[in-house]
Amino acid sequence: MLYTGEYLFAATNQYLISPNGVYKAIQQSDGNFVLYADSTPLWASNVLDTSVYYTLMQTDCNLVSYNYSETPVWASNTAGLGSNCRLEVQNNGNLVIYTDSNVPVWATNTNR
Repeated sequence: MLYTGEYLFAATNQYLISPNGVYKAIQQSDGNFVLYADSTPLWASNVLDTSVYYTLMQTDCNLVSYNYSETPVWASNTAGLGSNCRLEVQNNGNLVIYTDSNVPVWATNTNR
């Protein structure tokens, strides 16, 4: 899980993995944030920009990818929908942002 204030860095291809080990959400060094089932992409932010530095779970519940200039290049558009949110890769292949009350506010809708 990615909790409020935590990052996934592009330079090191950091990722989150589902508890069953089948699904992985990775901030790729090409700038694209992608959810995979093994090696098959299920969802992508479609940001192909090598200047992407990291993806951050912000305190306002917005998941945002920033470039090296600290300019947002992609966002989940969930700002203000909750607090202390987390991003979770689920065993069913869905990537979901939950509030601290366990309310889902964003998802890739890639359930399998």
